[in-house]
Amino acid sequence: MDIMQNGEDFYIIDMALAKDSALQSCVPKGMIKAVKEDWIPRISENYWLSERD
Repeated sequence: MDIMQNGEDFYIIDMALAKDSALQSCVPKGMIKAVKEDWIPRISENYWLSERD
């Protein structure tokens, strides 16, 4: 995550993975590691049954 300061205000300006970051050339070689992502939520079948009670 990259943060920019403008006066007293702070802004998040980049939330990309390091491997996709525009600033990856600033990171020493070997420091960027591949990370497996899984953004799909898992909802158990029992969840829907408990909602009816």
